[in-house]
Amino acid sequence: MLSVTTAIRFARRSISPSVNSIRWYTKPRRFARVERGSNPTSLTHHDLELFEGYLENTNFGSLKSTEAQSDNRIVSGFRYTGRRLSELVSSTLRNLSDATDSDPAEDTVARQRLTEKEWVLLSKVKLYLKTSNDRSLYDILRRNRVSIPTLVDNLSRFHVSLIIKRLTDYQMEIMKRFIAEQQFSSRLRKDSDIVGLAQMKDKTYNGVRTSILKISQHAHLNTLDYETIVTFCMRNLRFRDAIDVISDLETRIREGDTSLSLTNSLWGDKIGILSRSNEQTWTIDRYDLKSNRAQLIPEGYVYPVGETDILQLLGQYRESGLILDQKMCKTIVLALGKSKNLSKLDSFIQGVWGVDTNSGELVEGFTMPSKDSMVYPNFDLLRCIELAYSFNSQLLKPLLICNTIVQKYGLTSQRSQKYWATVLECTALQCENVYRDTQTELWRKGDESDLSEVDLRRKIFDHLWQHIMTIITKPSKAMIKLRLSHGSLESLLEDLPQIRERSIDPKINITSSEAAYNENILFSYLNTCRIGLMKKREFYQAEHMITQFSINNRMKDVLLKKLSNYQQRYLKRMNQERVRARQQIRDDDDDDGMFGFW
Repeated sequence: MLSVTTAIRFARRSISPSVNSIRWYTKPRRFARVERGSNPTSLTHHDLELFEGYLENTNFGSLKSTEAQSDNRIVSGFRYTGRRLSELVSSTLRNLSDATDSDPAEDTVARQRLTEKEWVLLSKVKLYLKTSNDRSLYDILRRNRVSIPTLVDNLSRFHVSLIIKRLTDYQMEIMKRFIAEQQFSSRLRKDSDIVGLAQMKDKTYNGVRTSILKISQHAHLNTLDYETIVTFCMRNLRFRDAIDVISDLETRIREGDTSLSLTNSLWGDKIGILSRSNEQTWTIDRYDLKSNRAQLIPEGYVYPVGETDILQLLGQYRESGLILDQKMCKTIVLALGKSKNLSKLDSFIQGVWGVDTNSGELVEGFTMPSKDSMVYPNFDLLRCIELAYSFNSQLLKPLLICNTIVQKYGLTSQRSQKYWATVLECTALQCENVYRDTQTELWRKGDESDLSEVDLRRKIFDHLWQHIMTIITKPSKAMIKLRLSHGSLESLLEDLPQIRERSIDPKINITSSEAAYNENILFSYLNTCRIGLMKKREFYQAEHMITQFSINNRMKDVLLKKLSNYQQRYLKRMNQERVRARQQIRDDDDDDGMFGFW
């Protein structure tokens, strides 16, 4: 069971945060505060030129050709098919069903020592465990928390584990709906549905956490229970709650409980929290990569059980004798990258996947892991590699490594949108950092040079986007947002005919949601191009673009209204400047006349 100290800390954080503090989607990039100790970049303009040369001389189309090759290499690791599979599933479910049945003798004894109210409550809990009604199970435990110790004493360990699993699954299902709703919500208006769902998400998290805490104080939890609770906390970005549960588990192990142990999942969560390498906490120099509001551990946090140094933690994991799996690989890559230990990161990648990080080629004679291996790479792992090196101001190196892995291991491009979105974002932010640093240095020296001719940000992003579009057929929503934020105006204008054609093609817009999605993309493109043309004072070109590419009157009227409002503000500002200039001339003439008189 959880210790009293952990229980107190766990309960003190039961106050629900405000709705506005819960943001699962990425917020606009903002400057990091000085006191945050942001990670300074070491990239130079010369590095950007080298990266641009690599993009110009590299054909990314070869990455897509591996898709056909990989289809022939698929090795099924599933041992059971057909009738054998059906029998296996049936027998497994039968065993689980039998485990939920109560022993009549035990029921008689329990009936004698329980009150009528407690017996009815126990019967209802057992009934809900046999059904799929997770909400009823959550509600009855929430309303009867005082009776949880009595319930635990009269339930088997299997029932206790099942209750914990069902409660956490219920809350995480609400969280999935919350994330899905946020993808379609607008920040420009207050959506009552999303606000209510956010409040329900927080309320159920605190309710489930309180019920689990009450259960853990009166029951002996097993390793799987701890793993379920930690995963529940991690999915809700409550890292402090998760590390408290892990520390309590390790305390029980050190006290001699041989039935408990740290699994790969628990090791991964522990290392990720203590090394502060969870993806939601990353920044690349002055910009936040992910701005999710997470419950972080404080700066001066001291882990009560064991060390917090990344190398010592990895040494302890190696001594545990566990077999490396994909989650641990991603955790180790992120932790080594966050600790800036690039030499260890290079050797780890070369030892597991056989890629020479200096040349970007596969080591000669290396035996690649089989497709059913637990360390076989995928695009989620490549995202971690990209993040780890980008955090250390490496622009070309991660792309070389990942391209080699994609080619040699035959990874398909069907689910690579998230990886390529990470590549685009990391590249754009690093180029932005170099440009900002150059601007700052010139400003300090009093130099007002125009950097537009040597600014490679847009050019590099456009090259990278063109290469990626030869690999994937449809960019994700995150990729399009990055394209609009970092792409050049010229390239966006070139894309407009294709975007408009896609928004009116009946073969593509089969459903109403697909049609609305493509219409919103076209509107975003037109609005971004309108802003770019207005900044260049090309108002006639902006009006012509809106009239030519709008697909309905509503879209055209909104954009033309925005353009007209900006023109009015611009003319008003120019008129004020002319008035001030004339007034300054009059004042100068008056001063000259006064001096002549005297």
